[in-house]
Amino acid sequence: YVEYMEALGKATGLKIEWAQEIGWADVPTALQADKVDAFCAGTWADAKRGVQTAFTKPVFYNAIEVYAREGDVRFDKDLNLINDPSVTIVTLDGAQVADIAAQDFPKANTHALPSMGTDAEQLLNVVNGKGDITFTNHGPALSYMKANPDKIRRVAPNKPLRVFSVTTAVNIKEQELLTVLNTATDQLHQGGMIDKILDK
Repeated sequence: YVEYMEALGKATGLKIEWAQEIGWADVPTALQADKVDAFCAGTWADAKRGVQTAFTKPVFYNAIEVYAREGDVRFDKDLNLINDPSVTIVTLDGAQVADIAAQDFPKANTHALPSMGTDAEQLLNVVNGKGDITFTNHGPALSYMKANPDKIRRVAPNKPLRVFSVTTAVNIKEQELLTVLNTATDQLHQGGMIDKILDK
């Protein structure tokens, strides 16, 4: 996403200044308080956050899947078995993975990490037994599996829980900035730049 934002800066002539790290739960507040102009880490667009936040056109898409410890095959045939008080889902405060857990598996317990937590920390908490499963997209999970072989596994790879568009978030009142970012994103798609970045 950094490479995409830098390419967007070149296309528009805008200077991209990496000013502040913000947790997922704090994005709308930071945008509305003008601490940042845009959240440039790539965020999943959803209706709940859309009340306060505007999202650009999709840069690419993430399929959100279930990951469990290696050898745990309880949920392979039926993901509905996750919805049980004996199951603990590792989530992130204020992130969509917490929303998915609450919406799809309300009977399950959760082990919530702080909003600045990472996908790798979610997976590590599954490996360490703090939870039975977690939800993330395959990119970070694949990196984790390569660095830590035989620790976690992808459950039901052909059954994603959600497919989210990955976007840049701005203050809902910043329609001019949104228009600029959308126009540049279209140009980067049409010119093949985003595909080149993703192919890397």
